[in-house]
Formats: sequence, structure tokens, C-alpha cells
Amino acid sequence: LIGRHLVIPTPGAGVSASNTAFSSTGSGGSVAQASFCSGASFYQGPAGVLPALLQGEPGVLALRPVIVHWAAAYGVAPALVEAVAWQESGWQQDVTSGADAVGVGQLLPATADFVNNDLLGTNLNIASADDNIQMMSAFLAYLIREVGNDPCMVAAAYYQGPAAVTSYGVFPETQQYVRDVIALEPRFG
Repeated sequence: LIGRHLVIPTPGAGVSASNTAFSSTGSGGSVAQASFCSGASFYQGPAGVLPALLQGEPGVLALRPVIVHWAAAYGVAPALVEAVAWQESGWQQDVTSGADAVGVGQLLPATADFVNNDLLGTNLNIASADDNIQMMSAFLAYLIREVGNDPCMVAAAYYQGPAAVTSYGVFPETQQYVRDVIALEPRFG
């Protein structure tokens, strides 16, 4: 995407201590704060000023109360859900990624199945904006329980997967994704 920073690993680089962004506490999912995020403020503009593209789309902006509702229902900061959704899809339900991630939250079908079957015991439809946002919010709440309440680590686990974050640390390309989300979060606060 235009403006997106790409990180191209050097051949044979693999995962090493130098690109691991946290240390596991070994307590079954709780991890230390992401060092690449500690004390950083990535957004320098005024808080609460929505992205211009969102302001110009009343139909898309109409999803905001839905996002706020489901975020509150699962105890997740609405600004985090909004920022992740903006980074993932620009709040567009009709987009599908090359990896088959669907909708506002760009949920993979396997993630939707996990949320429906293991977290909620529901039959929500990934193709419905309301259901997609509910599943996204429930999944973010699950990630908070898995990796702790550090927004950087939650965003990393959303992008990379909680098992990979816990096992291997935060990959460099994930760090950029996280920085983008954290930069967006104050705009929705």
C-alpha cells in the first residue's frame, strides 16, 4: 500500500534475539511490554481527529457506534478496536485479503471459527459487518488475556498470532504494523 513501510529481511536472517521485541515471563501467556513501543508516541497530531478518509465517508463512519458497542461489551478500549480496524481494512466490510481475511477486522476464517466455537459459542457470520466487528472485539479481548494489556503486544498478536508472538517474539514487519496501529489509536480517542 502507498505509504506502507516494507521490511525486507536479509537472506538467512531468521529470528534472533536482535529482532525479538519482548521477553516471555513464562507464566502462560503474559509477556513484558514491547521494547520497540516503550515510551514511544508515534502520532503527533491532535487527539480525537479522525482520519480524513473516514470523515468523508458517512456510510463507513456509521460503523463507529457498532465498534464502540462491541468494544465496550468485551472490555476492550474502543480506540484500539477502531485503530486496528482502520489499519486492517479502513473499516470496509467488502474487502478480502489475499490470505482470505474478511471484512472490517480482516478476520481469517479459522479465526472466526475459533471465536464462534471456542470463545463465544455462537454462529456469527464473518461476512456481516456487525458480526465481524463483534468477533474482532471478542478476539482482541482474548488476546489481552493471552499477552497482557499492552496495546503494542495486543496489536502484535492480532497481526502475527499470539502463539508466534509468545514463541518467537515480535517480527520486524509486525513491529511496523504495531507502530501504525499505535499511531492511529489517539485519533479515535
